[in-house]
Amino acid sequence: MTVALDRQAPDPRVVAARLESRRAGAVVWWGGHTGAWWAMVWVRGRWRLLETITAEVMEQALRDPATWPWPVTKTTRPDR
Repeated sequence: MTVALDRQAPDPRVVAARLESRRAGAVVWWGGHTGAWWAMVWVRGRWRLLETITAEVMEQALRDPATWPWPVTKTTRPDR
């Protein structure tokens, strides 16, 4: 089996720009420390944060961000 070592991963900025072009107003970035793709999108009158593990999955999330389950948006507070 031969592995092509000269292939480089695509530049995250180029990938983010491609993803942003898929949805008007979306802001997409690669989290170098988190190892995840992130996006802010306007959904139903408010901003929504999306998190995915790959750019391909982010493309799916951008198609219907209102139903995307990550990250969980419900805020919980400990009982006092």
